[in-house]
Amino acid sequence: KGLDQEALLRWAKAETSGYPLVQVTNWQSSWNDGLAFCALLHRRFPEDIGSFDALTNATPEARAANFELAFGVAERRLGGDR
Repeated sequence: KGLDQEALLRWAKAETSGYPLVQVTNWQSSWNDGLAFCALLHRRFPEDIGSFDALTNATPEARAANFELAFGVAERRLGGDR
């Protein structure tokens, strides 16, 4: 059977609960600033993300930096490619 997207979304919501500015409710807008991705990685690799409270989504540059940070950590720690 294929991946249960709703179960995965519930897991992501639980994993990111309590992170400031992160509210996982769907597969579109909840992921558009990089913060949810950073929060998931911060749960496992906090030393690589650093102070989550220092992250912001206030500007397009900040959102791009969040994605750069998250993808960089994922590549190093999980062996993925962009």
